[in-house]
Amino acid sequence: MSDPIPTGGVACKSALLARLPFGEVPAPLYLFEIESRRIVAINDAAVQQYGYTCEELVGMKADELRPAEDVPGFLAELRKAGANYRKRGRWTHRRKDGTRFQVDVRSHEVLVAGTRCLAVMALDITDQLRAEREQELAIDAMRKSEANFRTLFERAGIGMAVHTIGGTLVASNPALREMLGYADHPPQLELEQIVHPDDLAGARESVRQLVDGTVKRTRADRRFLHADGSVRWSRATLSLIPDPAGGDDRVLVVVEDVTELRLLEDQFRQAQKMEAVGRLAGGVAHDFNNILTTIIGNTELVLADLPNHDALRVDIEEIRKAADRAAVLTRQLLAFSRKQVLRPELIDLGRLLSDIDRMLRRIVSEDVQLSTDAPSGLGFVYADRSQVEQVIMNLVVNARDAMTGCGTLSIGLRELHQATPAVRSHVQVPAGKYVVLSVRDTGCGIPADLLERIFEPFFTTKDASRGTGLGLATVYGIVKQSGGFIWVQSVVGEGSTFEIQLPVAGEAAGSLSSVAETDASVIRGTETVLLVEDEASVRQIGLRILRRAGYTVLEAANGGEALLIARNSPRLDILVTDLVMPRMSGFSLAEELKGLRPDLRVLFMSGYSEDAASGNVPLDPAAAFLEKPFTAPALTGAVRRTLDCPNPSREEP
Repeated sequence: MSDPIPTGGVACKSALLARLPFGEVPAPLYLFEIESRRIVAINDAAVQQYGYTCEELVGMKADELRPAEDVPGFLAELRKAGANYRKRGRWTHRRKDGTRFQVDVRSHEVLVAGTRCLAVMALDITDQLRAEREQELAIDAMRKSEANFRTLFERAGIGMAVHTIGGTLVASNPALREMLGYADHPPQLELEQIVHPDDLAGARESVRQLVDGTVKRTRADRRFLHADGSVRWSRATLSLIPDPAGGDDRVLVVVEDVTELRLLEDQFRQAQKMEAVGRLAGGVAHDFNNILTTIIGNTELVLADLPNHDALRVDIEEIRKAADRAAVLTRQLLAFSRKQVLRPELIDLGRLLSDIDRMLRRIVSEDVQLSTDAPSGLGFVYADRSQVEQVIMNLVVNARDAMTGCGTLSIGLRELHQATPAVRSHVQVPAGKYVVLSVRDTGCGIPADLLERIFEPFFTTKDASRGTGLGLATVYGIVKQSGGFIWVQSVVGEGSTFEIQLPVAGEAAGSLSSVAETDASVIRGTETVLLVEDEASVRQIGLRILRRAGYTVLEAANGGEALLIARNSPRLDILVTDLVMPRMSGFSLAEELKGLRPDLRVLFMSGYSEDAASGNVPLDPAAAFLEKPFTAPALTGAVRRTLDCPNPSREEP
């Protein structure tokens, strides 16, 4: 008769382990009674695997090592147990902390002390299953990846190719062949056929770095040769494809055509350069205007005091002429830098062309046929009339100089209705209604490599005797400051077309008030003038000119001084102020003083406007304005006209 199964927890375990080889097996083992399903013996490996103590496991039902939903299946399997029962399967078991894991269970029935028991070896195969699953997924992913790669390779909108280490293309997708202009040609090409000669060494160096293992991936912008001979820019990313069979490695190349992007970057750099030059030119012109105002004013005062027969008059007059020429240059610089003060009004460009037609015909030679097409009914544009005239004159002069002998010069106007924003020559043009002015000539044309520089100040292809290089720079600045756009198309030997697009501001000309003209000889007065100018030399010359004309002049170097003087002066008839001053602008000063003295007249003076440059509202057309550098008659005449103009504040509403 068999001995009964010992009881008593650990003692029970120890007694059984003394008769069973549990302790010698490194795998997790336990023994449980089939009838009660209670564990009667367990080894250390199982204790560690399930997270219970030995005392907790002995006496525990085997059901508790399984998730609740698996217990019915476990019980059904137990009912199959019999003599020599052996079973192997995969089950989900549960640790003490509730975590689940997969086990490979090998169980067989044993008779211990006359009691039917089941000996179970439960190997944790969670990691093994995970590895098998990952391997299966990897194999499946590889198959899918290969298929996806083939599909991606053929259908990708970006250029892709595979070439040997030596540079022979063994595969190229349709996008790359189309990009290179070989859409109908076989893909077997050599690097020498598609990479620009100057970039070929760099391309081979990238391949060498991949083969040497220096880098895993390379990326560089390189030029490639189109089938039609043109040069395009590409952004090529190279990766090495090792041959798993030990054969020759390959290089995967992903190619993006960045020609347009490079053009945009060049345009941006050009715009930055133009802006930097414009700021420099504007600052220089601003300082020169003040200097020239002093020079011109003093030469006029000297000339006024010299007798007509004095020998010094010739020298002083030459100084004055040189100053006048310098003043023209500063005005051109300010126009380019978009820092001149505009006096915009509603303009009918067709009527303006008609008004200056005779002048334009005097500019061109008799061998040049000038034609103008200006249909009626076009919208009005809001711009400075004198500046628009200068734009047309400069373009006509430029076209005349481009034609040697006979030729045709055409000036046209048309209206453009742009329903949506558009990009033209990498410039974003808002939707709207525009008037387009075109100036077309049949001259020598402009080489493509010079087109991007033609609007730079001082850049010219003419000799020094025929221009300063500021004509087109001036055009560019005026158009931009007027809210418009300018483009040029040119073919060497066939001519050039300049096209200006200005936004339509209204359907009919408005009524814009202006300061009434006064007889130029009536320039004296006895009124009190508050002269505000931060540049001492300009302030002094203005002071001398106005006092000679009979005015009482109070001077201030800034807005703060001007306010103090105005509050303490019994009489003040007119404010003559610079527009751009430190701390308080001329606009702000005028507003402050108008609050103190509503009847005060205001005359602004400047050759440079930060307000206009920053896109703020330009000077009101009705405001009295004197451009620097000014002459003595210009200053006294402007003061007299401003004083004599009817005061709007006194008019009946």
